[in-house]
Amino acid sequence: MGVSDDILDVDLLAFEQGSAAARKAVVDGVLRSLETGFVYTSHDLSEDLLDTAYGMLTEFFSKSTEEKQKFVAHGTNGQTGYTGVLLETAASSDKPDWKEMLNWATPIPKGHPLRRRYPMSYPDPLLPEGAVPGSPDLGPRVGVALGRIFVRFAEVAACTAAKEKLEERLMEQHKISLRLQAIEADVERARGVVSAKTKEREGSAVEMVKRRDHLEKAQAQAMKAAQG
Repeated sequence: MGVSDDILDVDLLAFEQGSAAARKAVVDGVLRSLETGFVYTSHDLSEDLLDTAYGMLTEFFSKSTEEKQKFVAHGTNGQTGYTGVLLETAASSDKPDWKEMLNWATPIPKGHPLRRRYPMSYPDPLLPEGAVPGSPDLGPRVGVALGRIFVRFAEVAACTAAKEKLEERLMEQHKISLRLQAIEADVERARGVVSAKTKEREGSAVEMVKRRDHLEKAQAQAMKAAQG
């Protein structure tokens, strides 16, 4: 399968509610699209929720740098709050990215094992309430809604991974079958060699018997001549 340059748009609802053929088409689309590292998917998120979220984010990022810097969560490595430009570097690059971010997540309980072990990775969310009123309430709602989409899409990904694994197993079985055929061909060739050598040995034995009979006959004639 060649690597595609196309990021495909798959239908999550068709996978969940469609026929077996529709589910297969979605899985095949995800499998092809993920060769690029990305995939688009349709969803049933509320348009009002998304429009409100994008509106608040647009309002926040249009603020001055000084205003946005008030929402940097120091010591969290960008796990929450604002991260400015030229601070993150992609794994495939040695130059910082010209991007800025506002990160948050649904908080987990204080006593959660992950939070106890990795306190800097699971900080309390920092959202720009002072700059964008209502954002601390909207942020978790968006996070929960997106989380549910991720969980649902994970089933598609699981089917995709299972299909890929099955194809790998079928390919391995095909390789094993080819190796067995090669071994059988070698065995048949070996049998042919053995058969040829056996026939050669049988021919030699017959020739030796003839030579022995000839010598015995000659010896008998010599003895008879000597007696005469």
